[in-house]
Amino acid sequence: MFALAASVFAGVVMGTAAAAPTVQSLWSTDVRPSTPTTWDPVGAELGTRFIPAVNGSVQGILFYKGAGNTGTHTGALWSPTGRRLAVGVFTQESASGWQTLVFAQPVPVRARATYTASYWAPEGHYAEDQGYFARPHRSGDLFAPRDAGVYVYGSQSFPRHSWRSSNYWVDVLFVPGGPPPPPTTTTVAPTTTTVPPTTTTTRPTTAAPTKTSTTTPTTTVKPTTTTTGSVPTSFPTAGSTGATGTLSGASGDVSLKTNGQVYQNVRLNGTISVLGCGVTIRDVEVDAGEAYRGDASEDLFAIWDKAPVGCTTTIDHVSVITDTSGSAPYATEAVRDAYGAKQLITSSKFVGQQLGVTVGTGDTIQDNYIELGPTMRGDHNENILDDGTSSLTVEHNTLLNPNGQTSTLSLFTEFGANRDFMIKDNLLAGGGYTCYCGDGASDNAGQAARASSVSFVDNVFWQKYFPTVGQYGPGRAYNPAGGGQWTGNVYMLADGTLTSRLVPQPALDGQ
Repeated sequence: MFALAASVFAGVVMGTAAAAPTVQSLWSTDVRPSTPTTWDPVGAELGTRFIPAVNGSVQGILFYKGAGNTGTHTGALWSPTGRRLAVGVFTQESASGWQTLVFAQPVPVRARATYTASYWAPEGHYAEDQGYFARPHRSGDLFAPRDAGVYVYGSQSFPRHSWRSSNYWVDVLFVPGGPPPPPTTTTVAPTTTTVPPTTTTTRPTTAAPTKTSTTTPTTTVKPTTTTTGSVPTSFPTAGSTGATGTLSGASGDVSLKTNGQVYQNVRLNGTISVLGCGVTIRDVEVDAGEAYRGDASEDLFAIWDKAPVGCTTTIDHVSVITDTSGSAPYATEAVRDAYGAKQLITSSKFVGQQLGVTVGTGDTIQDNYIELGPTMRGDHNENILDDGTSSLTVEHNTLLNPNGQTSTLSLFTEFGANRDFMIKDNLLAGGGYTCYCGDGASDNAGQAARASSVSFVDNVFWQKYFPTVGQYGPGRAYNPAGGGQWTGNVYMLADGTLTSRLVPQPALDGQ
């Protein structure tokens, strides 16, 4: 972007009478994304990690804008430790193409340190080229490492997640030269942006089929190791997730019917039904349970997501608590997806239920803590249940199932084949098999249901409850077809000691 950068600094930074500094960027102005607009309508902070070869300063941020990437865009520069060093709002944007933000003051950066340039896309529909950063990229004194493209959904915070080596086309205006920055850089206070609600299709008139689970071995064997060890602080814990702030008390069942509604800062003794499109539940504690009556106990879904297909429901910093030692010890599920709305579930805590979350196409489950209660009523126990879908991201969650029953991840194929899954950087423990890993010989209609492009990357399989992680083993039914990867998955001992011993890739279903 050298030509663009020079013209920007001639008139804005240096004054019209001064010579423009030598400005470097990762790409030139004639470079265009192969995919300038994605289908994803969820707000996201998107970035590029970069390393300057010499000391210098970052003068601003650029990003490529495609159709649908509307709303107010905010750019930021982040330190190697995730502190925000500078922030500003993009103004005078064009309808598409490269957009430029010049910071009020240049930010000094140090040679050979990794920084992140990012921007907030409140309406999603950002540029994304998968596989671009499968290898590093270099331009002048700037270096972008492998998997340099990063993101975080739902908030203007430090983007640290990667997906299939994607490039989200965020760039910097870098001027080499000058002394190195001081060890401590003052953080510029972030600018808060309100994300407009997403409104899309209307409610379907027919219900989705009732979801059931594939049978797992029923032999009951008590754990041969004692429950031990605590969750490492590098993973979500019960204390670092769930509702925050001051919560107002409320009782009774709540229906959220208004499109774009935000329900927040409430401690609810009851259940929630989501009926509107684009609903957000944030900083809410749901105390949901009923007296246990054996097989006569009725299904209880703490949050029943009945939003129409095509809508997105956001569940952020939410606690669902079922007190298994109290007077209301039974709840079937924390979050039930009824019609297949897309779900974004982040930084939430679900404790004590039989089942954590039912997922569907396009869901993102990220930075959550899910710990199941003891087996009751003959229910299957699974932290996450999928029944054949696509485009699922399960990243950086703690998923604990103390029962020798079903699994922590039940990626079944009853309604079709699974494809385009990324299961990454999770802490997994317990269950019958800890993971039913996405493959199936056929679905309920007898159609082939082989998985495609389902990846398990850098997960930790914890021997917290069983020496084999799950009662019968760490996993079964994995298919590497279509570009799927099983890589970097390791064991952790019962006491929380991480090992370098790799978890073997499970065999195909039926083999």
